[in-house]
Amino acid sequence: MSEVEQENLDAAVQDDVSADSDNNDTLNEETASDAKYESQKTRAEKAEAKVKELKDSIKALDAKDEPSTDKKEDEKPLQTGLSRDEAILFAKGLTEEEVEKASKIAQIEGMTLTEATQSDFFTAWRDSNEKKVKSEKASLGTSKGSPQFKEKKDLDSTGLSRDEHKALFDARNK
Repeated sequence: MSEVEQENLDAAVQDDVSADSDNNDTLNEETASDAKYESQKTRAEKAEAKVKELKDSIKALDAKDEPSTDKKEDEKPLQTGLSRDEAILFAKGLTEEEVEKASKIAQIEGMTLTEATQSDFFTAWRDSNEKKVKSEKASLGTSKGSPQFKEKKDLDSTGLSRDEHKALFDARNK
């Protein structure tokens, strides 16, 4: 509580003391209210001390966080699109998976993306990946049965009856 509020509260308590102070009941009530006031006053002081302590701890945490955020901003800005090297690799026909792998290799080795695509790590990975893809394509899938289609009959088909041959001949000459 601030000093102004404290003084106002003290003045209000003093105003409560009235001309009825001759009566014992009124005096007992005043002492009870004074005791309540004192307990509430101590609780308020404890709460204010706690608030001040928490504010100080927040300021201390903020002071610790500020230098670390400055370092992060100096290191690398966030990138939200294709870099020039990534665009070049996509133009060369690399897949997204290959570009991601190349960027990981480039980051670990400390080189550019285009240099990373020519490194031994990337070429070995790409060769093994291509072998896996080829073997997956080469493996036979499940049989879906023989295809069901009607054989198209023409004039040269064998086993035609006289009527079928005549119908095909008439359809062709119309």
